[in-house]
Amino acid sequence: MGYKHSVDPILLADFVTARKGDRVIDLGTGSGVIALTLAKRFKDIEIVGLELQESLVKIARGSVRQAHNDHPEQCRRIEIIKGDIRNIKSIFDAESFDIVVGNPPYRKADDGRINPDREKAVARHEIEITLSEFIKAGRYLVKNLGSVNIIYHPYRLTELLSTMTENKITPKRIQFVHPTTNSKAEMVMVEGIKNGRHELMVMKPLILQ
Repeated sequence: MGYKHSVDPILLADFVTARKGDRVIDLGTGSGVIALTLAKRFKDIEIVGLELQESLVKIARGSVRQAHNDHPEQCRRIEIIKGDIRNIKSIFDAESFDIVVGNPPYRKADDGRINPDREKAVARHEIEITLSEFIKAGRYLVKNLGSVNIIYHPYRLTELLSTMTENKITPKRIQFVHPTTNSKAEMVMVEGIKNGRHELMVMKPLILQ
């Protein structure tokens, strides 16, 4: 997945809750924004960023190196790996992470105009990864009672929640993101717990302006 020129990664990184010693993976890390933000927020966690596109792997590694100059204690806990989420079982052992985060593409491959910029196209449309494949990878990677955190578009929220539930990832927290007080929600963040209890908390809406 490619880099999204938006606040989505920052919002998701702020939405995540982590504990000391947690191991976190950012699926489709893009430019590494989520990994860098999480490293700044939480001082004692390990973070892996997985990215398919070589151009973005280079950007993410460069961002980590640059940030390392100012915050070496944070950035040494970040590792950027090139790999395909669809081949996740050949890259990582099952249940090797406490937290999974990601902002998967929210448009189906045949939904609307495909951006001619490859990185943007992969970020927005299901060209390289589908929602179902993303959730299945999250379930494989996360430990029992670990969390899967996603930022997505509300128009596919029903599909997101049902896909999580089908994969035994129980939606536990949900927060809608509104550009302004009087606007409709344009994004939604969901935290699901692997084999968690069925208790959903709808958080106060996040208003950006």
